[in-house]
Amino acid sequence: MPGRSFGPLANRDCPMCGSGRKRTILPDQYYQLADLDRMSVVECEDCSLLFTDPIPTPAWLDAFLNPEVNAPWREPVWTSLEWQKEHSTEKFADGLKIIRKLMPQGTLLDVGTGPGLFVRMAEEAGYDSLGLDVLPEGIKRAVELGIPVLADDPGNNTLEGKFDIVTLWCVVAHEPNFTDLVKPWPRFL
Repeated sequence: MPGRSFGPLANRDCPMCGSGRKRTILPDQYYQLADLDRMSVVECEDCSLLFTDPIPTPAWLDAFLNPEVNAPWREPVWTSLEWQKEHSTEKFADGLKIIRKLMPQGTLLDVGTGPGLFVRMAEEAGYDSLGLDVLPEGIKRAVELGIPVLADDPGNNTLEGKFDIVTLWCVVAHEPNFTDLVKPWPRFL
């Protein structure tokens, strides 16, 4: 799909403190959403939060999540554990090292789990893990692979239970309003 774009991206201020002062930590070639849709990782110069900028607009997300528009991207990204292993194993392993230092054992909820690689890696590391996703392709594949996953959105208030750790790999980057994203989380922790 050379030259593919799903629509406009929007620059944003810090989603934590609202400051417009930021500096690039990782340039836009690091985080590519599609051939032409790229985001940088930036640091707020006032509160030090790391976040992505620019971010997808609602129109971009609609196109990206639409299976009729996005079938060539959806298939490998959301259904292939092999694709996820190739593109995310190192990042997930680094994340597990940090988690292990902070919490050597416990329950883990992985939001936006896709086909469930991080859940599988966390289970292998000794965590009681559960994946959560809203996209049927990833959920179906995780279930086929025997990875514990639920079809739900945390904002629906249907998920029950407490977790020691909540991860949101590649979810926060797509969320324009960080505070709305994290509002439901206190009831899980």
